[in-house]
Amino acid sequence: MKKAALFVIGVIFVCLCGFRLLGTSAPQGASPERASAWSQLGPMGGDIMSLARHPKLSGEHYALIRHDLVFRSTNNGGKWVRKSALDLNYSYFDIALDPKNPKTIFVL
Repeated sequence: MKKAALFVIGVIFVCLCGFRLLGTSAPQGASPERASAWSQLGPMGGDIMSLARHPKLSGEHYALIRHDLVFRSTNNGGKWVRKSALDLNYSYFDIALDPKNPKTIFVL
């Protein structure tokens, strides 16, 4: 049950916050053509499966990418550093931080 709840929380987070973190909102005065332009950002070209935001440090984010790797950014996604590789015998879909102890990272 806990895994399902964490998965739902992660999906809601990505839906509500993920687009803003990836810079999809247009700055004031930008043309609609520019606002609809996409560019690859993030670790390894932006192939991100899930994002998690640190509950206390607003600029710190974690990304789970398709190749079962976890990356961390401390500057709102400006630079990503690889934190770990996961066991390739499993498929991973979501990442979350423990709100009471953000040093604990859950990967489901």
